Amino acid sequence: MANDCTCGEGINTCKVHMIQGERGPKGDKGDKGERGLQGERGFRGERGISGEGIKVRGVVPTENDLPTQNNTVGDAFVVKDDDKEQGYLYVFSRSVSGVERWNNVGTFKGDTGVGLRYKWNNTQLGVKRADDESDYSYVDLKGDKGDKGDKGDKGDTGSKGDKGDKGDKGEKGDKGDKGEKGDEGTGLQIKGSVTSPDDLPEQANLGDAYIVNGYLYIYM
Repeated sequence: MANDCTCGEGINTCKVHMIQGERGPKGDKGDKGERGLQGERGFRGERGISGEGIKVRGVVPTENDLPTQNNTVGDAFVVKDDDKEQGYLYVFSRSVSGVERWNNVGTFKGDTGVGLRYKWNNTQLGVKRADDESDYSYVDLKGDKGDKGDKGDKGDTGSKGDKGDKGDKGEKGDKGDKGEKGDEGTGLQIKGSVTSPDDLPEQANLGDAYIVNGYLYIYM
C-alpha cells in the first residue's frame, strides 16, 4: 500500500480520502415533515379607492349600437333584441392599464310582470292587480279645459231655398253580412311611476304605461 494519499497527505494524516468509497445510489424520498408554526399576521393594507356606481342609460338592440362618444365610467346599457326575453348588461369601465371600453358583465332579465285588470268610469281609468286586489285604483285622464277661442266672423245670410216634395218611403234593405273579427288589442301594462314626463323611458313596448304625478302616460 502506498504511504501517501492522492491529495499528497500521508496515510495516517488524510482520513477523508482514504475512507471515502464510491458514491452510492440515490436514496428513497423521505416522509413529509410536520407542518410548521403559523407565521405572524401581516400588516393591514391601505384602504382601496371607492368603486364607481353604474347608471343604466337605456336599451339598444345590438352591441354595435352602443354609443362610442361622450361615455362616462359607470354608464350602462342593456343590449336586447325585441324578439328575445333576456338581454345583456354592458358597462363602460376602465381597466387597470387605463383602457376604457364597454364590457359585457352578464345577463339582464327583469322579473315577470304582475297581471293587471282595468276598466273605465267616464274619464277615469281603474287599475288593479288581477291576483290579490279586489278594488280598482282610479286615475282621472280628463285633461285641463282649453282656452276659449276667438269669436268667428258672422257669415252672410243665405237665400231661402224652395221646399222640396215629400219623398216616397223606401223599401227595407237586406240584412248585411257579419263583419270579420277585429285584431286583438294590445293590453295595458303599468310599469311604475315617475315624477316628471322627462323621466319616462325612451324605449318602451306598445301598451306600457307610467303614472306621472297622478296622470297616466301610455306608450302607443
